Parts: sequence; C-alpha cells; structure tokens
Amino acid sequence: MMSIAKMGHWVNESSQFFNLSHMWILRRPS
Repeated sequence: MMSIAKMGHWVNESSQFFNLSHMWILRRPS
C-alpha cells in the first residue's frame, strides 16, 4: 500500500502535468 506522502506526491505531479498539457492545448492554434 502506498504511503500518504507518496500518494500526495503522485497527485501533485499528475496535477502539474495535467495543467501544463491543458495550457498547451489551449495555446495551440486551431
């Protein structure tokens, strides 16, 4: 079972990745 610290780190990393990819999609020329 994952520890809370490890889970929190994974959530933080994935949310940062989602935000970056979302911004890239928005800035893409249509």
